[in-house]
Amino acid sequence: MKKRVVIILSIVVALFALEVGREYLVYRMASNRLEGGYWKLQGRAGLSKEEVRAIAGEPDQVEQSATDENWYWYARNSRGPLWKIINRSRGYELNVQFDKTGRMLDVYSKVN
Repeated sequence: MKKRVVIILSIVVALFALEVGREYLVYRMASNRLEGGYWKLQGRAGLSKEEVRAIAGEPDQVEQSATDENWYWYARNSRGPLWKIINRSRGYELNVQFDKTGRMLDVYSKVN
């Protein structure tokens, strides 16, 4: 009886660890994709929205103002439920700023 309980608990712990590892890998791949997008966009002012979308993918958030438009990508959106509990940081963020004509002005990134 004791042996079965130990085996079952070991399996549950192993499955938990595997799921945390999987969620971490998904999160890191998203972070790396955003960081790679940042370096591809860096110093390339004047790109169109379509060109930026081709490099960085569809933005997670878009904010428009009278003078510019900002697109945001967040690695935190790729975190699974267990990884959200284990790691509270928001992770890598990418921001691209466009002018009124839809051309890229600048690109920013940060890690929270």
